[in-house]
Amino acid sequence: MKKLVFPLLFVFSTLVVQAQLVAFGIESRGSGNVNSAASRMSPQKNIVENLGSSGEHTSLVMAIQSADLIELLQKQGPYTFFAPSNESFTKLMQGNISSTDEDKKKLNRLIKSHIVFGRLDANALIKMIKEADGKASLTTLSGDVLQVTKKGKKIFLTDPQGKQSIILLPDNEQSNGLIHIIDKVLTQ
Repeated sequence: MKKLVFPLLFVFSTLVVQAQLVAFGIESRGSGNVNSAASRMSPQKNIVENLGSSGEHTSLVMAIQSADLIELLQKQGPYTFFAPSNESFTKLMQGNISSTDEDKKKLNRLIKSHIVFGRLDANALIKMIKEADGKASLTTLSGDVLQVTKKGKKIFLTDPQGKQSIILLPDNEQSNGLIHIIDKVLTQ
């Protein structure tokens, strides 16, 4: 029964979020790759609007909706959001979420562990890494600390459990911050 609950919840949530995206005036496009997702983002739109229209972050938008974070991410900010793609987020969520308050709190914390206050573009992150002798620290909205390092031309994020993610596409400007598209979900 529990294995059946998530697929039904996921389908229902998808329909609800799609309806809400339309209500917010956000065009949700089909799935694509992260490069095309970034090209669909507009600096005139906020984080939620751009994630919703990217086509590659619909699962993340559903999670943001389920975690009651839509309003927060539409506010002024600025925020820097390390946004995992649909593929990485959907793999994590399969069979791991229900509609209980406890799961909602976990989801809220999970998403907030990908957001820091402030507008930190790739150059700012690299500067922080250099000033911190190769390893900078960022405190997320969840209170978790991410370690930021650079190897070659790649910027890595490491969560408190030691899981690493790479910034695939940095510096996607938003009206209320930045989105860096990453390859994995952090802090599970």
